[in-house]
Amino acid sequence: MSKPRVRLGFVDEPSGPAYRELIDRALETGGEALLVIRDDIPLSDAGKRFLDKLSASVVRQETSSQWPGTVLLDGSAKLVYLTITPLVAEALKGATDRLFGWVQPDLPEDLCFFTTGGDVWLVSIAHEADAYMEVAASESGPLLERGTALSELLRREELDQPSA
Repeated sequence: MSKPRVRLGFVDEPSGPAYRELIDRALETGGEALLVIRDDIPLSDAGKRFLDKLSASVVRQETSSQWPGTVLLDGSAKLVYLTITPLVAEALKGATDRLFGWVQPDLPEDLCFFTTGGDVWLVSIAHEADAYMEVAASESGPLLERGTALSELLRREELDQPSA
């Protein structure tokens, strides 16, 4: 039986300190990051250099028409999975200072994070300015505690639980 999960929505885009805190908390999960390269939008040279810088952290790549938060009606994209390390975290913070900055052609799209167990932790659909977190219920309290830039942007939402 899986642990109860909670959806945390954003009332505004994580940027600046809140974006950096989000990346730091993702680093604490020890899981993986996902970046998407759409086939229908050429990645800029700067975007290619960014990915080249992180090539040693790539766990796997696959082609798919869907990823967390997105299902393409036509075409496919390359999904690049990275181990979240301090180097990757710093690169993610240095590439942009906001969550919805992850759009092609300048950067890969739709930064997502997964826990070490493979559960989705952060979903973003950057070009739609939409994102949410799905966290273990026990993790939601510390994330919602007021006083941090990130906590001020989060609100608890209902998440349908699988029936037993």
